[in-house]
Amino acid sequence: MIPRTHQLFLSLFPFALILSIFLLLLYHRPRIDGRTLLSLLIIGVAGFFIEVAGIETHLIFGNYSYGNSLGLKVFDTPLLIGVNWMMLVYATGSVSARLSNNSLVSILTASLLMVLYDILLEQTAGHLDMWHWKNNIIPFRNYFAWFIIAIVFHSFLKWRRVKTNSSLAFPVLISQIVFFLILFLYYKII
Repeated sequence: MIPRTHQLFLSLFPFALILSIFLLLLYHRPRIDGRTLLSLLIIGVAGFFIEVAGIETHLIFGNYSYGNSLGLKVFDTPLLIGVNWMMLVYATGSVSARLSNNSLVSILTASLLMVLYDILLEQTAGHLDMWHWKNNIIPFRNYFAWFIIAIVFHSFLKWRRVKTNSSLAFPVLISQIVFFLILFLYYKII
């Protein structure tokens, strides 16, 4: 929000994203295993290529393009966007698992949490040079696609019997939600 430090903080986004997933996995209980890591890596790679397809075709999420604050891009898509999918699926899966033991309820709750997070994130993404929507219009299909993709990713984790259990999942999600909420209010008021 401070013009003098705006660029500095934009340059820290990649670090913050990597730190978030690192801390989530560091506090994973019981100790993280190969199946969990492989499953999350598959989600990260799949998330990246879904975003590449989205950028190239504009059919999945709508017409948008990435800015520069998420770091190095391949196929006009930041490599870290896959890490973002991985982190959000893990964090929302961990939170929803604490709310319900029922797999279907947990999958739907985690997917809904991801969409609610995205609704808030989308309001500030352009201001932060993460991505930009054509004519600044966020289409409904973006949220619908997020929900469907989240269901697929969370179902994949259940199918692989991956337990998403990090004591930092709720604090990480809340801190990011508060961050984007403050920015949303700032940009809407100014």
